[in-house]
Amino acid sequence: MKKLLFTVLLVTFANGCNNYDLLEKIQNPGGKTEQFTTNNYIFVSSWLMQGDLSYTPFPECNGMTGTPAADCSCTRAAAANGLRKGPSHQFIAVLSTGSPSIYDALCKIQNLPQGGCAATDPNPWYNTAGETVAPNLVSLFGAANPIAIRYSENKSEPGTNLAWTGSTTGGINSSSNCSNWASTSNVVQASGGNRHGLNGQWLSDGSSMNCDTTQRVYCAGRL
Repeated sequence: MKKLLFTVLLVTFANGCNNYDLLEKIQNPGGKTEQFTTNNYIFVSSWLMQGDLSYTPFPECNGMTGTPAADCSCTRAAAANGLRKGPSHQFIAVLSTGSPSIYDALCKIQNLPQGGCAATDPNPWYNTAGETVAPNLVSLFGAANPIAIRYSENKSEPGTNLAWTGSTTGGINSSSNCSNWASTSNVVQASGGNRHGLNGQWLSDGSSMNCDTTQRVYCAGRL
């Protein structure tokens, strides 16, 4: 690859071509460079997943199941839509798990180990329409979000409203999570929320969904 790049640049120079963005075009053949932001974004996935979270529209995430598949898909969707803060910034699926140990969504989004973590980040959270969903992390997870998350990564309104969370209001493990996001059985369930939900109902609105159904996930930028 390096030899090919050198040859292309050498020929271009020899021909006297003033194409100063040639290197950029070679390194980014799609012609699109990722844009970055300073905002905290949260969105609902445009794609649907069964309870094992195995489906992904992104080739980079093929072969994965469970929360790694959902996290990978969230990050790729955020990267494609200019929602990340930098090239190494991860987006995670807002899902609580219970094995091998309980891992609350509230801890996961802060990249903290399980252990009764508290919400501390003071910065606002936005949906992809640019609306302030909550003024800080405490409000987002503390049943005080005045604006709905509502939109997908590409600012569209998905056709269905429910999303897997495995969480209670507050981002705490509900112990109902499709056997820790490994089951597609119609007799196993997981709790969820509604993308139109206010004051914590985005995380938990009382919904219990069979794991053979397809639902969305929430994706949030990891702090």
